[in-house]
Amino acid sequence: MTPCGLFPIDRVRREFPALSWSHSGRPRVFMDNPAGTQLSRQVIDAVAHALMNAASNHGGFFGNSRNAEAIHAGAHRAMADFMNAHSPDEIVGARSMTALTLHVSRSLGRRWAPGDEIVVTRMDHGGNVSPWLLLAEDLDLVVRWLPLDRDTWKIEPGDLQALLGPRTRLVALNAVSNLTGSINDVTALAALARASGALTYVDAVQFAPHRCIDVQGLGCDFLACSSYKFFGPHLGALWGRRELPDELTAYKVRCAPEASPRKWETGTPQTELLAGLAACVDYLDWLGREVSDKATRRERIEAAYHAAADHEAALTVRLPWPESLSKSRAGRRRSPAGAAASPCRGGVACAQCTWRKRCRRRDPLLGLVQHGERAGRERPAVLAPRLHAFGEDR
Repeated sequence: MTPCGLFPIDRVRREFPALSWSHSGRPRVFMDNPAGTQLSRQVIDAVAHALMNAASNHGGFFGNSRNAEAIHAGAHRAMADFMNAHSPDEIVGARSMTALTLHVSRSLGRRWAPGDEIVVTRMDHGGNVSPWLLLAEDLDLVVRWLPLDRDTWKIEPGDLQALLGPRTRLVALNAVSNLTGSINDVTALAALARASGALTYVDAVQFAPHRCIDVQGLGCDFLACSSYKFFGPHLGALWGRRELPDELTAYKVRCAPEASPRKWETGTPQTELLAGLAACVDYLDWLGREVSDKATRRERIEAAYHAAADHEAALTVRLPWPESLSKSRAGRRRSPAGAAASPCRGGVACAQCTWRKRCRRRDPLLGLVQHGERAGRERPAVLAPRLHAFGEDR
């Protein structure tokens, strides 16, 4: 076990084969984690092992088929611990968070009528907005847009309360903004929705890489995330409060099981990806053992997240930022609460958290903001190569 207060960064780096590669003779650094993290060695090995030993459908009376069934069950148990679910049967694994949300939205829509209302936010990813807008278009539902507060850069309970009414059926919101890193108070927001008789569907894709999910504590009805954001394969995972997945009609083929979670996972299971999903939880379990002496897998997952959050907060306030993106004058722009816009040339600033206490209220996310005459003119396709060139020149 690592001495108290020390994060085992060297051992962690050794767990990720991609970090052993070099570029121009220097170690690689990946700054695009919001677009997907690197995979741990455990995940890579688990996927390869499943392809060799479990490349079969369920229901067979031979080794590979039974291996596939065991992998499926193990992945659901692992994600139940990861999300702090009551039962593995509350977990659904499928192609992506967006695909899962589209599926659930259609099933929920069978219960709703024209004129019913749904609430979506102005700060969420399209994966938790477009499915509901498409459903509203098909069923003639009323869409209420929930703004983000420009002072706190979060969804505030008072703004949600103003939109709730007797015909509100669902509130779709995100736990963390992948634009600002702001962490919403999902517990308070879900309580308001529940008091009005509405369901809550939470996008935790950006939350899961940095904060430990606790669906029992959040009080929501559905929560979705993607394992490629927390060192796993490209696979979505959905938790649903048990009675809801059981009650809802799943769009499935006739031969698919009638019970949850399999009725939501219609088709041949993605066995190798489920093996990788379980293995990324195993990695977090390993990290929890490195930084604590906790007894259960859930407790070790929590310990791993706490240790990683401390390490990330320290890195965020220390990270230098290039001042050579272009030749124009430096400037500043207003940034989210708990963040500062570090001056950079070319009308570009880096928004990052500067106070350790406030970093706890935001994900350690860095963003580029533009201001002045160049605002909106420098597209990501122009800035990204400059950042790459800056890294090569260091």
